[in-house]
Amino acid sequence: MSDVTPPRALLLGTAGLAPADWAGSYYPDDLPEDWRLGYYANDCDCVLLMPHDWRALDAAAFAEALADTPDGFRCFIATGSGDAAAAAAVAAAVGDPRIVLLVDRADPAVTHLPQWPRDDDDRWCDPQRRRCVVRWWLDDFDLRALRRRADGLDRRAEALIIDGPCGDPGRVGELRTLLELMGRA
Repeated sequence: MSDVTPPRALLLGTAGLAPADWAGSYYPDDLPEDWRLGYYANDCDCVLLMPHDWRALDAAAFAEALADTPDGFRCFIATGSGDAAAAAAVAAAVGDPRIVLLVDRADPAVTHLPQWPRDDDDRWCDPQRRRCVVRWWLDDFDLRALRRRADGLDRRAEALIIDGPCGDPGRVGELRTLLELMGRA
């Protein structure tokens, strides 16, 4: 899908697409499941698929849904230890160049996809260490606390993923406004 939205300085998204508690609270009750990614992409610029997400993925359905997102939308696939080849197989089945594998260590057998190794528990960096993906666990959504946290956000961050009980895509707009006011997004 092509869009006219200019690229963002910092992509914002969540971990996962369909936690059970989002049905009815974020996604409208009557929204077909295969439209969820497109709906999500109205609020978010990226998604982080954790191992339990991508293992359960219907690759063909996800590829179709991903094709309907804006060109700048990114999909990050997190792997567990030794999972890079399995995640790469899922990513290959999806077949979209906007997918990046987030790995513990780069797997030399995976050559067809970018792999960003883990730098710490919640940060993965590209091999040249010019860009990174940062994940924040949110137990609550306190804008003052998020402002303080954003002060220390890695300047190389290309994407910020919110996760946890308050990692809801419905809150991404508020976070985006805060980061824009701080000159970060």
